[in-house]
Amino acid sequence: MKFFLGLLLGLLLTVGIAAAAFKTAWGGLTDLRFDDDGGAKLSQTLQLSDFDRISVAGVFDLDVMVGEDFAVEVHGAQKALDGADIYVENRVLVLDIGDTKLQGRRRVLAGGLNAQISLPVLAGVDIAGVVDGEIEGISADEFSIEFSGVGELDLDGECGVLKASMSGIGELDAARLKCRDVEVDVSGIGEARFFASDRIDASFGGLGKIEVEGSPPIVVKQADSPFARISVR
Repeated sequence: MKFFLGLLLGLLLTVGIAAAAFKTAWGGLTDLRFDDDGGAKLSQTLQLSDFDRISVAGVFDLDVMVGEDFAVEVHGAQKALDGADIYVENRVLVLDIGDTKLQGRRRVLAGGLNAQISLPVLAGVDIAGVVDGEIEGISADEFSIEFSGVGELDLDGECGVLKASMSGIGELDAARLKCRDVEVDVSGIGEARFFASDRIDASFGGLGKIEVEGSPPIVVKQADSPFARISVR
């Protein structure tokens, strides 16, 4: 009984800390909304190229196709488009939407945008915003993902080595990204799925689960939290 109560208290404490951190960073779920100013939805084509990585710091519905010519198009309300800052720096396509203060709390300005992106080669993504996205056609010797934001992201394609770090809140589905070697470190809250044919090295110190497909012969796994589960099949 004491052991069970200890686990329960630990779970409540973990969830409480996560909720407090989320509220501090984003001002509460009620502020994370796609504002609609009632105007027509507009499209904007941006002449951007020479990037092989994507960094997201705003609120975006993301559709990425790898293996095609460079193209960047965004859709949304005028207010959201006016607040967007999209550019290429050091071969990284940066997608950002400015923020402002609302009653002393941080909120995302003008809601979100839909971004449709194509590029010949993608080496990795950095997610620090609020994202619902899908990336298709990945083909890389090494692919990396840093997920410190909130939302869901699906990955499709193939790679030699996948290096993933997830410290945000949400779901990362890379089961359709067929890789030989996967190294993953999860310290956030949510679910992550991967495919590894040769080797998986998984460390989980957060709350949720990691699922690995592909029956890799080499398995290294470490769950540092009583509320973390790692399964390999």
